[in-house]
Amino acid sequence: MSEIFGFDAYAPREIAQRIDAIGVTKARLPLRAMFMLSLLAGAFIGLGSMMFVLVTADASLSFATARLLGGLVFSLGLLLVTIAGAELF
Repeated sequence: MSEIFGFDAYAPREIAQRIDAIGVTKARLPLRAMFMLSLLAGAFIGLGSMMFVLVTADASLSFATARLLGGLVFSLGLLLVTIAGAELF
C-alpha cells in the first residue's frame, strides 16, 4: 500500500485495513506536526463559527433562513477540517 489516501472503491475489509493504517500513521505523527494540524483545525472551526455569527446577525434574513444558512456556513469549517486532514479531536 504505497498511497495512504486515495479515491478508489474498496471492499469493506479493505476499507477497515486502510482506516487502521491511516489511524496508525496519524498516531505516530511527530508532536510538532500534530500540534500544527490541531492549530489548523481550530482555525477552520473558528472560521466556521465566525461565518455563523455573521450570517445569523444579518437583520434582513428571517429567523429560520438565518439559522439554516448559519448551519450551512458552519459546516464549511468542518468540511475544511476534513479536506485538509487537520486533527480535530
